[in-house]
Amino acid sequence: MRAMMAKANINWQDIRNDYERGMSQAELRKKYSLSPSTLATKIKRDGWELSQEQSTNIKAFGDSLAKISQNYSQATQSQKAEIINRINTIIDDSEIMASNRHLAKRFQARILDGFNDGMFESSKDIKAGTSALKDLEYIANPKPSVEVNQSQSQANTLIKIEFVE
Repeated sequence: MRAMMAKANINWQDIRNDYERGMSQAELRKKYSLSPSTLATKIKRDGWELSQEQSTNIKAFGDSLAKISQNYSQATQSQKAEIINRINTIIDDSEIMASNRHLAKRFQARILDGFNDGMFESSKDIKAGTSALKDLEYIANPKPSVEVNQSQSQANTLIKIEFVE
């Protein structure tokens, strides 16, 4: 068993960020080598809470994973391969979106610098700059939606997972 982290070395902001992203207390305790009482006290004392939307999204995600897991266990080998392929595609797409967000932030900073430096003076320049910012926002945050549709066809279970724009 790992030794508990010295309290002076605990980065509570990182822990809170993970908590607010939906990591469970058990996962946090394991990742950061915290005792249950230390983490619970910090959460309660500082009033850490997930928004209703975050809680709902985490529950929906868990429910979807449970359905996928159940269907996976009953699927044929070819269906299992397709499920794995689609999940890997979603993961790859998520990594691309994260990369796009990083690039978009860099471009956004340059565009904003152009506004601040007076590079955009005419209304046409301003419109082009704001249009570019909107395009970058769309590229960085395409609003993916994972859909899990189930169809029973005799003994076969099909799962459809896709990004919807």
